[in-house]
Amino acid sequence: MDDLESRLDALYAGPPGAFTAGRDALVKELRAAGDRGGAARVRELRRPTKLAAELNRLARERADAMEAAIAAEEA
Repeated sequence: MDDLESRLDALYAGPPGAFTAGRDALVKELRAAGDRGGAARVRELRRPTKLAAELNRLARERADAMEAAIAAEEA
């Protein structure tokens, strides 16, 4: 599947509560398309923790704030 990486990005960008259902649907779609390797890779993915999901959201929506937080931690 050519756009697997973008589909995975969208999966992680969504709400954490929808991750498992979205992941499983993508696994079924990949299997149906004959991509067993891709399906196995996606099946291994785990739902992000609440903290990881919030950091991901912050990085997507407020990259400047994320960069400032990282710079502050490094200082």
